[in-house]
Amino acid sequence: MRGPCDARHQAWQDAIAWIAEQGVSPSGMPHEAHRIHHSIVTSPEELETDLVTPVS
Repeated sequence: MRGPCDARHQAWQDAIAWIAEQGVSPSGMPHEAHRIHHSIVTSPEELETDLVTPVS
């Protein structure tokens, strides 16, 4: 995900929908990995977060 944190909810909804379209299901604890953290950049548009969830 790229952009401000307030877009996170929609990004997770989109990710879960995409996972379902692939014919698999989330199977573990999802988490976020911040690639570019707010302490490094000045604009929220520059933030990068990976949305990660195991599937089965």
